[in-house]
Amino acid sequence: MVVIPATVAFVTVVTANYRKLLFSSLVRVGASFSSPLLENSGNRGFYLWVLVTAITGGKTFDVYMTLTSPTPGVGDQAMKLNTAAIGATGGFLYKVYPDGDVADAVVLATKNRPAPRVFYFGIVHSDAAASYTYSAYAEFII
Repeated sequence: MVVIPATVAFVTVVTANYRKLLFSSLVRVGASFSSPLLENSGNRGFYLWVLVTAITGGKTFDVYMTLTSPTPGVGDQAMKLNTAAIGATGGFLYKVYPDGDVADAVVLATKNRPAPRVFYFGIVHSDAAASYTYSAYAEFII
């Protein structure tokens, strides 16, 4: 057990809202793609924008957030963000934030939990041979 002296003060550093490009708009062919590892430095949650400009007819993909364990690749936990597979062009917005909001016409799915400290986003295609064109941004919010 760790005992913390009463004189120790904790400082929480909260950054401002900011947006990070995760995937630039490119044609992708393959089973799945992952964003770079993201480190959250104090924001409570985020919006994830997925902007689809082209997709092979009848094909779909799913969006995941993967929480990383202290040992990368061992015990990582993936959480699916979308409730329905994406199979059309357009903008798709997902939210992870501990405020109890529910999905609506704008925010397609919500997860009522705080943003993790270290994680990445992954997109899994229904057909590795099909063509998908999209970009994605994470907007971290206080």
